[in-house]
Amino acid sequence: MPKVRIPKPPDRRTLVDRLLDRIKNNRTAAVVIVACLGIGGIASLMDAARKLSDTVFSFTSQSVAGEWKSDAVAFYPAFAPEFMRLHLQEPTSEQLVGSVQSSGNAETQPRNFPLLEGKRSG
Repeated sequence: MPKVRIPKPPDRRTLVDRLLDRIKNNRTAAVVIVACLGIGGIASLMDAARKLSDTVFSFTSQSVAGEWKSDAVAFYPAFAPEFMRLHLQEPTSEQLVGSVQSSGNAETQPRNFPLLEGKRSG
């Protein structure tokens, strides 16, 4: 007597449900997914805490905007002493925006340089 094959009933679950069942049964995939979610959550929390602390400290920090002048300094010994002036605008977070101007005596033309990598610490 030949064996009669009974056909399997069709799987009525959706493709997503079948995929999730395969992941649930695979411990390695489940551990990797949970670890990635944990790392993402910690990174998001740290970013939010950093932004909050930057905001709180920006309220209490003193403004450095304005003009800052140096005493006469001999940057190049062959020339007359020079004066340095630092023109700062209101900083955005810790990035300083402004320019540096150096000038000697009244006969020399002042040289102006933009502030490229200014950073505020403290």
